Amino acid sequence: IWDEAQNRCEADCQKMQTSAQCGVNKECKFFNGRCTAACSSFVKTACASYSRCQLNGDVCQEACGVKYATTASCNLDEQCMWDDASSQCTRACDTYTEANLPGRTAAQVSNDCAKAAMCEMMGTPKTCKQQCLYRHTNAGGCTNDAECQWDSVRQTCGKKCALITGSTTCANDPTCTWVATSSECRQQCQYLHVSKTTCDADAGCAWNAKAKQCSTACDQLKAAGS
Repeated sequence: IWDEAQNRCEADCQKMQTSAQCGVNKECKFFNGRCTAACSSFVKTACASYSRCQLNGDVCQEACGVKYATTASCNLDEQCMWDDASSQCTRACDTYTEANLPGRTAAQVSNDCAKAAMCEMMGTPKTCKQQCLYRHTNAGGCTNDAECQWDSVRQTCGKKCALITGSTTCANDPTCTWVATSSECRQQCQYLHVSKTTCDADAGCAWNAKAKQCSTACDQLKAAGS
């Protein structure tokens, strides 16, 4: 049949009734109980029109969620990653680039990254990366990552407070506090220092002998409330 959108002759996949018949033709793919055109048969300008497909550079491929149904198979593909929250395979954060998404502007790619539940724009220059929460599952890996910090109370990895901009975003992180005088987000004293020596050396912190932990210095609390 002639495909007007792609301006070329294509196999009539819909005439193939069984999975076996469909599988014989590389331009076809058995999907949701019927034979349909394979993503690889689409030109890149048509790829984005199909939710079951995703564009990677000049190649139109099956979307990760269609291609894989298990954590193991999903994570073996460097262009995909498993999302435990939705229990499905999704596009890897680092594939959100202008090179992988031809026709998308830098701002559009950034927005696409922000919409992906496990991703965010980080670094200099900013690139789409996995959020620290998903990037590391142990203290060692998290602590050794310059963009992340370990939450010893909740046993999770989070974005380093110093990299967070804006008082609201900072306040929403349970390990961070906003310093109004310098307009910066910093790690709360109890997470920043685990010893009395380093705690007392920090002008914004003070050692709480009763609780045996580092706390925000009283004058800082007064400044925050004023």
